Amino acid sequence: MSLSSFSAATTTEGPQEYGVYKTYGDYKNGNLKTHKSYVSTFHVLQKFRVKFSDENGEEVIYNLKKDKIWGYVGRDYQLFRVNDYGVPYILRERGAINVYTSYSSTLDEEGNITFDQNQFIPQYSFGDNGEMTSLTKKSLKKALKSQSREYEKFKKLKGYQEIYDFIRGYNERHKK
Repeated sequence: MSLSSFSAATTTEGPQEYGVYKTYGDYKNGNLKTHKSYVSTFHVLQKFRVKFSDENGEEVIYNLKKDKIWGYVGRDYQLFRVNDYGVPYILRERGAINVYTSYSSTLDEEGNITFDQNQFIPQYSFGDNGEMTSLTKKSLKKALKSQSREYEKFKKLKGYQEIYDFIRGYNERHKK
């Protein structure tokens, strides 16, 4: 599958404040540790950090893995979820299956996500707190095997755009 680009929905629902969710429980209950502004997401020797500034102008830096951060609201008030390795991903599709893309992926005016060769493979999870797994046809196919009707549709897909469109449809069909 090509990692060049695919079209995605933007998910800016949620708080219009910047901050950190230490746990999934914090996220679920809306307990965001807020900061005045988001500064950046960066890494030092592949250890990712997020930097905010507070009311007094002081910078606050979180080491995503060491500080055990579940997620945060960063650039453009987007929700970033942190995987078990401390790598942040932007939530792009939310539903029965959530889709996440690299922390540095961008959207063009048409909503296409653009990747470069140095970015991480998109991730997916079942629900908001499900295990984040690399979004490959093989991994999602294995996860869907128990749902025969969905599985038959999924087997025929090629490329990220078709997979992403399938996930959108799946989420529509499985709305709570």
